[in-house]
Amino acid sequence: MRLRKALRKIHRWVGLLASVWLLQLAVTGLLLQFATQWNLTNSYVKSPMILQWFDYGKRLQAFDTGQQSIYQVDDVLVIKDQKHQTPAIIVSAHMWQDQWLVATENTLSLYEQNGDLSNQWDDFDGLPIPINTLGSNQYAMYLQSRSQWFEINLNGEFQPVNGQKLEPAAAVRTTLNSAEKERLFTEVLSDKLSFDKVVHGVHSAMKGSVWLNTLSALALIYLCISGIYMFFKAPNKNKQRK
Repeated sequence: MRLRKALRKIHRWVGLLASVWLLQLAVTGLLLQFATQWNLTNSYVKSPMILQWFDYGKRLQAFDTGQQSIYQVDDVLVIKDQKHQTPAIIVSAHMWQDQWLVATENTLSLYEQNGDLSNQWDDFDGLPIPINTLGSNQYAMYLQSRSQWFEINLNGEFQPVNGQKLEPAAAVRTTLNSAEKERLFTEVLSDKLSFDKVVHGVHSAMKGSVWLNTLSALALIYLCISGIYMFFKAPNKNKQRK
């Protein structure tokens, strides 16, 4: 009898807590059921916090010359109003004679100041890889591959050099200020994450606390077991009358 009373008390509070989790499942399930009718599939998230929660905007960096900046947001390079696909992370960028040289480990790209792609090289063109960084002096641009420096000929030739005094490449900022982040997220990621994907991520527990989901599942298991026990161990009415 004492065990049944204790189980009943615990069952009550566990049920209250589990009901919050079940309510979330019911609401998100209802939203998914009518996602098309309620236009959730064509409405997109603008919040940087939610976008980053869903792994958008994880790769953010800027290269700044003091006069102009270029940005990488995930696999998109932003120069002026131009956007270019850049699957690999940019390791270095430098402006030379009003042109941007942008290097990943395996490619070197040349962009005009207005953002147009002018040329691009990879190892099939004789580009030394992997590229570590870019540098310059007053005469030419250079790239460093492993411990060797190479002069960059914009016609597509890369000559090893020694003894050159090189200046560092443009500074890399690994973090953007809030105004830059909000602007870039609006420009680049405004049509990436629809609301139905957010609801699905929450409903399916793909996004959320692992511990919360585990505890909620254990709570439901306890409710089932304790409910079955109390159902079959109902108090004897004859004993209660006595």
